[in-house]
Amino acid sequence: MTVIFFAGVVLGILASVAQGEGERGPFAFQPSALLRVSGVAELFAFVVLIVWGFFSLPWYLPAGAILFGTVSGFLITESNLGLFYKAAPFLNVMVILATTYLWAAHWPF
Repeated sequence: MTVIFFAGVVLGILASVAQGEGERGPFAFQPSALLRVSGVAELFAFVVLIVWGFFSLPWYLPAGAILFGTVSGFLITESNLGLFYKAAPFLNVMVILATTYLWAAHWPF
């Protein structure tokens, strides 16, 4: 449960950074419709995942996952931005699946 939460948070932050940098960065990729839709759904799922984490886990685990995810966002550089940007729809789906699983399997908290 904690591992899925931790992975969902880190992947969500990596996908958000890749999409943000890819669309506004030095390369300015044009987002596809799939990426736009999955990005909006992932943002909603990410917020729900964070809320679930603070209600279901000790406070320091979600805080640590957010901190680790933020630091891991610095892994995305200009040299590997294309790879992360192309993987963003897959990362978005993984975050949505992690959120759905945690809410469905561990309800009520």
